[in-house]
Amino acid sequence: KGAPLHMENHGRVDLVCAPECIQYLSLMERELADRQIGADNSIQCLLTLLLVTMIRELNNLESKAVSKRCTPAFQQREETIDNYFASRYGQEISAQDLAVHLGITTRQLARIMQQRYGCTFRTHLLDIRLYHARQLLTNSEATILQIANACGFSCQGAFATVFRKEVGCTPSQYRQQHKR
Repeated sequence: KGAPLHMENHGRVDLVCAPECIQYLSLMERELADRQIGADNSIQCLLTLLLVTMIRELNNLESKAVSKRCTPAFQQREETIDNYFASRYGQEISAQDLAVHLGITTRQLARIMQQRYGCTFRTHLLDIRLYHARQLLTNSEATILQIANACGFSCQGAFATVFRKEVGCTPSQYRQQHKR
Protein backbone atom coordinates (compact mmCIF):
# COMPACT_ATOMS: atom_id res chain seq x y z
CA LYS A 1 0.00 0.00 0.00
CA GLY A 2 1.15 3.48 -0.84
CA ALA A 3 3.78 2.29 -3.35
CA PRO A 4 3.12 2.18 -7.08
CA LEU A 5 2.15 -1.18 -8.50
CA HIS A 6 4.39 -2.20 -11.42
CA MET A 7 2.74 -4.19 -14.19
CA GLU A 8 4.57 -6.06 -16.95
CA ASN A 9 3.04 -5.57 -20.40
CA HIS A 10 4.18 -8.50 -22.56
CA GLY A 11 7.78 -7.84 -21.56
CA ARG A 12 7.91 -4.50 -23.38
CA VAL A 13 6.75 -1.70 -21.11
CA ASP A 14 6.91 -1.27 -17.38
CA LEU A 15 3.74 0.65 -16.53
CA VAL A 16 3.23 2.17 -13.13
CA CYS A 17 -0.25 2.00 -11.68
CA ALA A 18 -0.78 4.68 -9.06
CA PRO A 19 -2.13 3.49 -5.68
CA GLU A 20 -5.27 5.55 -6.22
CA CYS A 21 -6.09 3.42 -9.28
CA ILE A 22 -6.24 0.33 -7.10
CA GLN A 23 -8.33 2.25 -4.62
CA TYR A 24 -10.80 3.37 -7.31
CA LEU A 25 -11.12 -0.19 -8.58
CA SER A 26 -11.83 -1.46 -5.05
CA LEU A 27 -14.49 1.20 -4.55
CA MET A 28 -16.10 0.32 -7.89
CA GLU A 29 -16.14 -3.34 -6.95
CA ARG A 30 -17.84 -2.47 -3.66
CA GLU A 31 -20.42 -0.28 -5.43
CA LEU A 32 -21.19 -3.06 -7.90
CA ALA A 33 -21.62 -5.58 -5.11
CA ASP A 34 -23.86 -3.37 -2.93
CA ARG A 35 -25.95 -1.85 -5.75
CA GLN A 36 -27.35 0.91 -3.59
CA ILE A 37 -29.15 4.00 -4.87
CA GLY A 38 -26.73 6.15 -6.86
CA ALA A 39 -24.33 3.27 -7.51
CA ASP A 40 -24.33 3.95 -11.25
CA ASN A 41 -23.39 7.60 -10.71
CA SER A 42 -20.75 6.65 -8.18
CA ILE A 43 -19.21 4.10 -10.56
CA GLN A 44 -19.24 6.62 -13.39
CA CYS A 45 -17.38 9.15 -11.22
CA LEU A 46 -14.88 6.51 -10.10
CA LEU A 47 -14.29 5.47 -13.71
CA THR A 48 -13.64 9.10 -14.61
CA LEU A 49 -11.18 9.45 -11.73
CA LEU A 50 -9.49 6.19 -12.76
CA LEU A 51 -9.18 7.32 -16.36
CA VAL A 52 -7.80 10.75 -15.43
CA THR A 53 -5.26 9.17 -13.07
CA MET A 54 -4.15 6.67 -15.71
CA ILE A 55 -3.81 9.39 -18.36
CA ARG A 56 -1.70 11.48 -15.98
CA GLU A 57 0.51 8.47 -15.18
CA LEU A 58 1.00 7.72 -18.88
CA ASN A 59 1.74 11.38 -19.55
CA ASN A 60 4.40 11.32 -16.82
CA LEU A 61 5.97 8.21 -18.37
CA GLU A 62 5.88 9.81 -21.82
CA SER A 63 7.52 12.97 -20.48
CA LYS A 64 10.34 10.90 -18.99
CA ALA A 65 10.78 9.04 -22.30
CA VAL A 66 10.84 12.32 -24.25
CA SER A 67 13.46 13.79 -21.92
CA LYS A 68 15.59 10.67 -22.45
CA ARG A 69 15.27 11.13 -26.23
CA CYS A 70 16.48 14.72 -25.89
CA THR A 71 19.98 13.74 -24.80
CA PRO A 72 22.73 14.63 -27.28
CA ALA A 73 23.77 10.97 -27.65
CA PHE A 74 20.21 9.91 -28.49
CA GLN A 75 19.79 12.78 -30.97
CA GLN A 76 23.11 11.93 -32.61
CA ARG A 77 22.01 8.30 -33.00
CA GLU A 78 18.75 9.41 -34.61
CA GLU A 79 20.65 11.68 -37.01
CA THR A 80 22.95 8.79 -37.86
CA ILE A 81 19.92 6.60 -38.62
CA ASP A 82 18.34 9.30 -40.79
CA ASN A 83 21.60 9.84 -42.68
CA TYR A 84 22.09 6.10 -43.11
CA PHE A 85 18.68 5.71 -44.75
CA ALA A 86 19.11 8.87 -46.84
CA SER A 87 22.47 7.79 -48.24
CA ARG A 88 21.80 4.08 -48.71
CA TYR A 89 18.11 3.64 -49.60
CA GLY A 90 19.08 2.70 -53.14
CA GLN A 91 21.38 -0.09 -51.99
CA GLU A 92 20.67 -3.51 -50.59
CA ILE A 93 20.78 -2.91 -46.82
CA SER A 94 19.47 -4.72 -43.78
CA ALA A 95 18.63 -3.99 -40.17
CA GLN A 96 21.74 -5.97 -39.27
CA ASP A 97 23.88 -3.61 -41.39
CA LEU A 98 22.47 -0.55 -39.64
CA ALA A 99 22.76 -2.11 -36.18
CA VAL A 100 26.44 -2.92 -36.81
CA HIS A 101 26.97 0.64 -38.11
CA LEU A 102 25.47 2.01 -34.86
CA GLY A 103 27.22 -0.52 -32.63
CA ILE A 104 23.96 -1.87 -31.19
CA THR A 105 21.94 -5.08 -31.45
CA THR A 106 19.15 -5.56 -33.97
CA ARG A 107 16.74 -5.77 -31.03
CA GLN A 108 17.85 -2.34 -29.81
CA LEU A 109 17.50 -1.03 -33.35
CA ALA A 110 13.98 -2.43 -33.58
CA ARG A 111 13.01 -0.55 -30.40
CA ILE A 112 14.56 2.67 -31.67
CA MET A 113 12.80 2.32 -35.03
CA GLN A 114 9.47 1.79 -33.29
CA GLN A 115 10.01 4.81 -31.02
CA ARG A 116 11.36 7.10 -33.72
CA TYR A 117 9.32 6.14 -36.76
CA GLY A 118 6.50 3.98 -35.38
CA CYS A 119 7.37 1.12 -37.72
CA THR A 120 9.93 -1.55 -38.51
CA PHE A 121 13.23 -1.12 -40.35
CA ARG A 122 11.81 -2.74 -43.50
CA THR A 123 8.66 -0.62 -43.50
CA HIS A 124 10.63 2.59 -43.06
CA LEU A 125 13.09 1.62 -45.78
CA LEU A 126 10.20 0.86 -48.12
CA ASP A 127 8.57 4.21 -47.30
CA ILE A 128 11.80 6.05 -48.12
CA ARG A 129 12.30 4.11 -51.35
CA LEU A 130 8.74 4.81 -52.48
CA TYR A 131 9.05 8.49 -51.56
CA HIS A 132 12.14 8.81 -53.75
CA ALA A 133 10.51 6.78 -56.51
CA ARG A 134 7.53 9.15 -56.54
CA GLN A 135 9.91 12.13 -56.68
CA LEU A 136 11.80 10.63 -59.63
CA LEU A 137 8.60 9.66 -61.44
CA THR A 138 7.35 13.23 -61.11
CA ASN A 139 10.55 15.19 -61.67
CA SER A 140 12.73 13.16 -64.05
CA GLU A 141 12.67 11.52 -67.44
CA ALA A 142 14.33 8.34 -66.10
CA THR A 143 12.77 5.05 -67.20
CA ILE A 144 10.79 2.95 -64.75
CA LEU A 145 13.67 0.44 -64.71
CA GLN A 146 16.20 3.17 -63.91
CA ILE A 147 14.00 4.46 -61.11
CA ALA A 148 13.49 0.94 -59.73
CA ASN A 149 17.26 0.40 -59.68
CA ALA A 150 17.98 3.83 -58.20
CA CYS A 151 15.49 3.18 -55.39
CA GLY A 152 16.89 -0.21 -54.40
CA PHE A 153 14.41 -2.56 -56.06
CA SER A 154 15.82 -5.77 -57.49
CA CYS A 155 13.81 -5.56 -60.72
CA GLN A 156 11.18 -3.50 -62.46
CA GLY A 157 8.47 -6.12 -61.80
CA ALA A 158 9.08 -6.14 -58.03
CA PHE A 159 9.08 -2.34 -58.04
CA ALA A 160 5.80 -2.16 -59.98
CA THR A 161 4.13 -4.73 -57.70
CA VAL A 162 5.17 -2.99 -54.48
CA PHE A 163 4.42 0.46 -55.88
CA ARG A 164 0.92 -0.54 -56.96
CA LYS A 165 0.20 -2.20 -53.61
CA GLU A 166 1.41 0.75 -51.55
CA VAL A 167 0.48 3.73 -53.74
CA GLY A 168 -2.62 2.37 -55.47
CA CYS A 169 -1.51 2.67 -59.08
CA THR A 170 1.35 1.58 -61.32
CA PRO A 171 4.49 3.72 -61.62
CA SER A 172 3.49 4.67 -65.17
CA GLN A 173 0.02 5.74 -64.06
CA TYR A 174 1.52 7.74 -61.20
CA ARG A 175 3.89 9.50 -63.60
CA GLN A 176 1.03 10.41 -65.95
CA GLN A 177 -1.12 11.75 -63.08
CA HIS A 178 1.64 13.77 -61.41
CA LYS A 179 3.94 14.89 -64.26
CA ARG A 180 4.86 18.58 -63.98
